[in-house]
Amino acid sequence: MRLIGLAVILAVGLALAPLAAEAQTAANVYRVGYIGPTPVANIVSDPTHPFNSGFLREMRQRGYVERRNFALGYRSVAGSPERDSEVVGELVRLEVDVIVAVPAPTVQAAQLATRKIHIVMFGVGDPVATGFVASLARPGGNITGLSQLSVVLFSHMS
Repeated sequence: MRLIGLAVILAVGLALAPLAAEAQTAANVYRVGYIGPTPVANIVSDPTHPFNSGFLREMRQRGYVERRNFALGYRSVAGSPERDSEVVGELVRLEVDVIVAVPAPTVQAAQLATRKIHIVMFGVGDPVATGFVASLARPGGNITGLSQLSVVLFSHMS
């Protein structure tokens, strides 16, 4: 799980890098919205969850300190993927700077909801086949992040 957490950190950092370059003042607070299937209470109360054990530490090492220059808002579909559009829509209305979306159906809902907000995907098997990116070498659009080849490999084994 530490490797997964680090990879998500790097993807969010890459998504925030252009925003930092455009920053007018040091007072900017970037809003990061995380959407996933795990209930928010479980994420917040679990110190071993990657967004607690690795995310904040890695963001600090890159100069991002929660509540000083970025705010992290957790959202959950709580195991109900039919809520993806609703929850993504909430973050779009809040005009967050980055959406971290887990897994593929949530990424798809984010892709359909916005072309302006940066989206960091995670838990996606083949982002090219799903239409999230044009290619791995040149993703284009507003989506970046991590793919999990294991998802694709295991689907072919069954």
